[in-house]
Amino acid sequence: NVFDLRPGQPEINLYRVRLESNSDVQSMVKYLEITNVFRTLSLQEQYLIFIADNSILIDVTERGKMEIRINKVSAEVATIFFNEALSFIPCFKYSEGEDIIIFTSR
Repeated sequence: NVFDLRPGQPEINLYRVRLESNSDVQSMVKYLEITNVFRTLSLQEQYLIFIADNSILIDVTERGKMEIRINKVSAEVATIFFNEALSFIPCFKYSEGEDIIIFTSR
């Protein structure tokens, strides 16, 4: 007889990441903090987030800077303003363009 002696549930560690803006633009949004983040099983420090049918991969470089990719496309933390009041939304911006990415839920 063969018996499976492994634990019933695999051990899953969830992390919290803080994404800081690299922009020179002054903003009330200094960083985004995301919880329940997976850490990948690679040699380098990488984190994986699933949001609204998308994946965000965060690579931590040597100096602690973060490289963000949304569905394999390079992105950075940004802020969008809707009017002159304090209506702003933290979001992401593609590194090679002016398009922004806002994740919403229904």
